[in-house]
Amino acid sequence: MNDERPERSEITEQLRRERELSEKALNHSTDVIFAFDHDLRITVWNAPAERLTGVNKPHAWGRGVATIPRFFALTGGEASYRRVLAGESLRLPEARFFIEVLGVEAVLEVFLTPLRDASGSVEAGLGIIHDITRYKRVEEALQEHEAKLQESNTRLSRTLEELRTAQEQVAQTEKMVALGTMALGVAHELSNPLMGVMGFVGYARRNPGSPSAGEALGKADQELGRMRDLIKSMLGFARPTEGEITDVPLPVLLQHTLSLIGADLKVRRVEVETDLEEGLPPVRANRSQLEQVLLNLLLNARDALDGEPEKRILVRAWSEDAAVVIEVNDTGPGVPETIRERIFEPFFTTKPLGEGTGLGLSVSRTLVTETGGELSLVSAPGEGARFRIRLRKRDKAVSDSYRAEDETAVAKHTRGRSL
Repeated sequence: MNDERPERSEITEQLRRERELSEKALNHSTDVIFAFDHDLRITVWNAPAERLTGVNKPHAWGRGVATIPRFFALTGGEASYRRVLAGESLRLPEARFFIEVLGVEAVLEVFLTPLRDASGSVEAGLGIIHDITRYKRVEEALQEHEAKLQESNTRLSRTLEELRTAQEQVAQTEKMVALGTMALGVAHELSNPLMGVMGFVGYARRNPGSPSAGEALGKADQELGRMRDLIKSMLGFARPTEGEITDVPLPVLLQHTLSLIGADLKVRRVEVETDLEEGLPPVRANRSQLEQVLLNLLLNARDALDGEPEKRILVRAWSEDAAVVIEVNDTGPGVPETIRERIFEPFFTTKPLGEGTGLGLSVSRTLVTETGGELSLVSAPGEGARFRIRLRKRDKAVSDSYRAEDETAVAKHTRGRSL
């Protein structure tokens, strides 16, 4: 008997230490932990539960949970407790709870689960309340930040759209300016066939019914066709830019561009020489925009030749690695070193007041850049202005349709003076 007493004492002491350890663990938890029996009386109540409710441990043990109304409501009320004691685990919706002791509001998550004995029967219920206030604040801050970011993105998209519209309007304005500067040449180009038409029609009137009258009317029709084609080209160029990035056959495009400016250059006695590499692959570009860029460069070259003894423009193009390079070079005085850094700036111009918008080169560089290309000034001091366009070439082989289009244009423009 004497040997059993120390053993029982040791067991009792061990159990006491385990209870103390368990109690310390419960009290050191940041979560509220409590337990209740089948009579809905509190059997476990840790320190965080005291801070949450203001009810200390001695007053909580054995007390009915329903006698702490706000806490009882927070944890789901009698219905939730009965479901747990029937064997169901619950996770209640997160709730806001004012902690009177601390004078703060907290956002809490409540978990309720049954506690079973060795036989599997539910002997009690366990509740855990987790404070997620800090996480909710972070979440709300993130949501607020995302909302502001979305608002900023919306404003940015609207600004970019407005900027794109403004750029399109500027580009369209430059088109109109370009057409205006070519008015003299266009008038001259139309006056010649118009005089021819008048002459042929007059002859047919004076010789009605004769075979030669029919021939005269046929020639008049040809001259009207020339006038129609020129007007059609001018109207096509004047339309607002549309379309996407496509494969553009350069010889065909250059031929069309030269047909727009040809009459004006002829009046001003400016010669244009072309040197295009044979078999030049199509380039990836917006056809209308690239035509506007080429026309702007040709008009700048034309203006630079005013008063020069030799008036000549050379247009060259060749394939280089994954790109096609186009150069427009004139025999004018060139671009002074002091302004080379500024020539692509909007509204910068060397022309007299009222003779230029200062937007031609700026718009041209923007249009080329939008297609993934580059526009730069590469001329050396002492030579005329030389502008270089670098564009992506088409990846696959030139199609038969492009070959058919190019054959005539290449034959005319590969090498030689066009105007």
